[in-house]
Amino acid sequence: MDVNSLLSNHRASPPRYTHLLSVIVLRLVVIPFGKGSLGEVVTSFLVFHITFLIIQSYQLRRSRFVLFMAIASIGFALDIILTLGWVSATLIPTLLVQIIYSFFFGSATLMILQRILNASRATTETVKGGICVYMLLGYVWALLYSIVYTLDPNAFSSALITEGSHLNVLYFSFITLTT
Repeated sequence: MDVNSLLSNHRASPPRYTHLLSVIVLRLVVIPFGKGSLGEVVTSFLVFHITFLIIQSYQLRRSRFVLFMAIASIGFALDIILTLGWVSATLIPTLLVQIIYSFFFGSATLMILQRILNASRATTETVKGGICVYMLLGYVWALLYSIVYTLDPNAFSSALITEGSHLNVLYFSFITLTT
């Protein structure tokens, strides 16, 4: 057995985006039907699931993986606590959730884009990765709009976020992205 065959057996397999893409699309489909506490908990869980898939794709050492999962879990726990109304949606916890998810979604967008641009040839996985980048950009901008709105509710000319609904932010983000 030569050295090249040994090295080829130990190379990392190419990234797979099917699962990430399916959860991203599923969340977009479920959001309009997610009224009430249970529906909002389900959509929050889907965001956490997306975050978990993102962290998994980083291919980190165990200690960093645990750290990133702890940060994501804190964001998810705060999101659920705010969603269920156990704590009032004050500035700090709301911003913390938005910043945590913005970090993970933004970094995943950059990481996947870099992998796609460095790919030697186009495959179905690179196309799926490109779609993931496009969808994640919509989520990142929605989160950034939410952060701006949280810091200054008068920053937008009309009510971007109505009580209990972030659909307007997501709608505005994706409409702007597709225009």
